[in-house]
Amino acid sequence: GKLYPHIKNLPDGKREFDFKVSTWFQARYFGLEWNPFRNIVIRYYLKSADKIFALDAARQKALNQNGIKNTIIFPNGIGLGDFPEDFNELDKFKTKFDLHSKKVMLFGGRISRAKGGDVALDLLIEVSKLVPNVCLVIAGKEDAYVEGLYKKAESAGVRNKVKVLGWLDRKEIVSAYYASDVV
Repeated sequence: GKLYPHIKNLPDGKREFDFKVSTWFQARYFGLEWNPFRNIVIRYYLKSADKIFALDAARQKALNQNGIKNTIIFPNGIGLGDFPEDFNELDKFKTKFDLHSKKVMLFGGRISRAKGGDVALDLLIEVSKLVPNVCLVIAGKEDAYVEGLYKKAESAGVRNKVKVLGWLDRKEIVSAYYASDVV
């Protein structure tokens, strides 16, 4: 969900974000779905973890400000430099999913509102006005959320530009990244 940090202006003109999440904020934000015991249980289990991975310094700071101290930064993702480009595999991938001569926007992972599924579709709608051969390629499985994306895409006239590929194996996901123009 959206957690809006408090912004502090520092004497040198820079900004600092305070990510401390209060009980009051959680109660207001989550409404009837809020369970005050959830955080207690989460903190209990996090204390037994050797390390907790944060994707970047901002997330590490947010964890630390909320009492979770045993964190290290470990960015996720695929470094394509570690994988040689296999033009045969790339060509097979593009042929299999009809991506030749298309501008590819890749969205990979768990497809949900929290991960930006709606944002990706909104971007497709806007970009397709300027780039007619663009398509949104989703590496993930179809579910009820994806059905909602299909309906929104249909009403915006871009349903034919959305391709859900299902889960891809390691070789295919590397090809998906090489085939994409935007991730």
